[in-house]
Amino acid sequence: MQDVVCVREEKGIIFVLGERRIEFLNNIVTNTVSQDSPVTHAAFLSRLGKMIALCTVYALPKALIIVTDNVCLPRIMDALSTARLMKITILERSNEFIFYTIFGSKRNEATTKLAGVFPKTIAEEKGTIIINHNNTIDIITPTPLPIEETSDDIKELFRIGQGFPAWGKEMDETTSFPDLGLEYTVSYTKGCYVGQEIVSRVKNIGQPPKLLRQLVIDGEEIPPFRTPIIAEAQIGYITSAAYSSSLKKIVALGFVQKSHYAPGTKVSVLGKKAVVNALPEHQC
Repeated sequence: MQDVVCVREEKGIIFVLGERRIEFLNNIVTNTVSQDSPVTHAAFLSRLGKMIALCTVYALPKALIIVTDNVCLPRIMDALSTARLMKITILERSNEFIFYTIFGSKRNEATTKLAGVFPKTIAEEKGTIIINHNNTIDIITPTPLPIEETSDDIKELFRIGQGFPAWGKEMDETTSFPDLGLEYTVSYTKGCYVGQEIVSRVKNIGQPPKLLRQLVIDGEEIPPFRTPIIAEAQIGYITSAAYSSSLKKIVALGFVQKSHYAPGTKVSVLGKKAVVNALPEHQC
């Protein structure tokens, strides 16, 4: 991996304002939002536990910032439509800010050089918000950073390597939240939220019938969307894949049936040997 990679991402950015903003959002999203936690990964669900969107919530002293994929922005705005009942102000500001993720061994030095400040957790400098967490640094800024644009291939490899699902690939409105296996985006002890009954039911019954998994596949051939994952018979399918020059193998995401989704399970894809891995764990 390169010493530092700065990825500019097209994101939907929403500001949530008001004294009861944390209470309001906690009634909707899967994870516990707190002023004491600068970064919270969460999901918006339908009442049937189906996906509306994944998001990251950043807690500033006087506002919450929700960052999500652009394609999910209209659905989140619709989910937030009851805000006025709690005197909450919702501001969609995607056109005013640019979102960057910086990762790599020299990300700290790069952030200081680019933004002029490096925070232990979260900082604001001249309208730019910098959040240090989970081995990456996120920057929300009104002005472009003086960086070389990262290729789409590297962006996709980063996403797959981090185990981040993409709308239209790993998830859509028919996807059940438990099937994504994103334990870091949910609290099983918080109060009620939309879709909680379904999520809790699956948790109490046991593991879901399929899970999103990361796979490492021999060779250089990138398997197309929905390429079968084989173990005697088909036991899943590929959703995303990219070639890793450092591993000299393919790194992929895909859904795998319960019988074969234990980490370390050996399977095949396009006739090549492959290994099933758990998704990376992300701590806020």
